[in-house]
Amino acid sequence: MPLSSSSSLSLSLTGVNHYEMRLLQLAAFLTFAGFCTSKNAKELHRCHEEHNTGNCAAVSKNWFYNTSSKRCMTLTSRSCNAGTQYFSNISDCNRHCREFVTNPCVLPIRAVSEEEFFYNRMDQFRYGYDRHTRKCVKFPWSRNHGNINSFISRIECLRTCAPKSQCLLYTEHHYWRFFTSFFYDYRHDTCNQTSTYFQKTDYWPNGNRFDTLKSCHDECMPDLWSLPWKVYSYAQ
Repeated sequence: MPLSSSSSLSLSLTGVNHYEMRLLQLAAFLTFAGFCTSKNAKELHRCHEEHNTGNCAAVSKNWFYNTSSKRCMTLTSRSCNAGTQYFSNISDCNRHCREFVTNPCVLPIRAVSEEEFFYNRMDQFRYGYDRHTRKCVKFPWSRNHGNINSFISRIECLRTCAPKSQCLLYTEHHYWRFFTSFFYDYRHDTCNQTSTYFQKTDYWPNGNRFDTLKSCHDECMPDLWSLPWKVYSYAQ
């Protein structure tokens, strides 16, 4: 009596031992993984393409990944024949080439969501540089997500990404003087009260002096939870 197609399939699988079945499963997985990552590989290839200035009349501003400096840079190139390695803005360039970018200051802050932070009872924070506000922001952090824009201390973030920040200027702590002001102590990441002979606006317009405690916190101790959450991308 001839076997049906289903019976033949059953017999063929019965003859396959456990080791061979594992190999078949592995081959299927690698095929699927290769299909899923082909698009990502194509995008990352853009970061290492040789940029071509073209020979068109129209001129536009584009961003590309510089393999020498390992940064996304801008250049004025001919837009008609510029190739596929160019990006319309620095954010797109950093996002596509983030695996190769070694400058943490240009990458976005990748914070875990508020819900995930409390649900998993997380208590770890890091400091990231916000290139839009030029400040180092405290944010909830997870070791399973994020990027290299993640510093253990705020002073490390400031010295790396904002070395000329007024928050790094040294200010002495004085008592019994005429005017009360506040300054940021970068050694302890605190805003402290001090006294001066002169008002801040007269002699320290850009120094580490603040009229109120809030203005000191806003400038030198920004916290992600005191800012709009939509400004920062959650780690995926």
